[in-house]
Amino acid sequence: MPRAVEAFADAKRTAALLDLGEEERILAAVHEAVAAQYANSATKADRAVLATRHEVNRRRNRMLRRVLLELGTAADRAGVGFVALKGSAWLLEDEIGCASWREMVDLDVLVDPRQFDAAPRLLQQMGYTLASTAKRFDVNFHHAPYQHPTLPLTVEVHRHLGWRHHLLLPELLLRAARPLAPGLSLAPAWMRFFHAVIHWQVQDHGGSRGSLPLRELVEVARFLARSDVDCAAFTAHAVRVEAIRDCEIAIASANTLLNAPVPPQVVPGSVARRWVTRALARRDSPLGTWVATQRWRAGTLWWCDKVRYRAALQGTRPAVIALRVGAARFIRLPLLAVRATTIALQALAWASYARRPS
Repeated sequence: MPRAVEAFADAKRTAALLDLGEEERILAAVHEAVAAQYANSATKADRAVLATRHEVNRRRNRMLRRVLLELGTAADRAGVGFVALKGSAWLLEDEIGCASWREMVDLDVLVDPRQFDAAPRLLQQMGYTLASTAKRFDVNFHHAPYQHPTLPLTVEVHRHLGWRHHLLLPELLLRAARPLAPGLSLAPAWMRFFHAVIHWQVQDHGGSRGSLPLRELVEVARFLARSDVDCAAFTAHAVRVEAIRDCEIAIASANTLLNAPVPPQVVPGSVARRWVTRALARRDSPLGTWVATQRWRAGTLWWCDKVRYRAALQGTRPAVIALRVGAARFIRLPLLAVRATTIALQALAWASYARRPS
């Protein structure tokens, strides 16, 4: 947490820090950092706010862990096994602390794709109901979220980790995961680390948007601080699936902003460091943020991730998938042209406004 001492010495900056932590749901993590390194810099009132948030989150996570274990037990009885993903994995492995630093709103689990269609019946038998009926979940890498009338959370059951499912195939996780509780398994730390990176950089298009979400940075920094992450396996897999640039960017970001250690197996190069510099500058620029967002929106039309994914589920040959993607791009060209024109006109308007005398 760079320059934290200066931040806590100024009431306005402290308030801004707490507001940002609230917005990005990292106050519980901020508490742990302050308690460990900056307790003498923060006021008693600010420490009390952070400690309260941390305790509330610890109790909530303890409840979430109990729900996760109940879900696993029911799955085990039904002959279905889950691999804990994201926050669920942190909860599962931390019986004592319940990952009290991580604030969560849902539980994510992975099921063998062959058992994917059976998952909704299991949840319904446990009293869960659909939290969304949106059509976008009809052919998706996870079911629509399910909610329970007595629990303040949702459950998402995945068959893949994202539209670009080839980056970390479920077969790899299912084969490498070790059982930790009835119906629940935990993937190796390096796979979870890789998932955290691609969830931010690829699935949420953080790389193209130049986004620096503190929530994702905290998670990446946590993995970098662990001693059980097989960085050699992490790097080899990232190279194999052509995602090493995304990994270098994530590591460079966590190192620059949170002083996270850099593993010798994957030292970020100049490209990753320049990306962090540009992302920081963009974060301070309303125009830069707007342009990056619009480019991302246009990019979703061009990348055609859903087209590729849904064709792959049907067993379509790569050559035919390429033809489908080309056809989809051709159909979307008018929309792309409109968005490109909008971006250009808005950028000109911003530039004109910036040149006005104050």
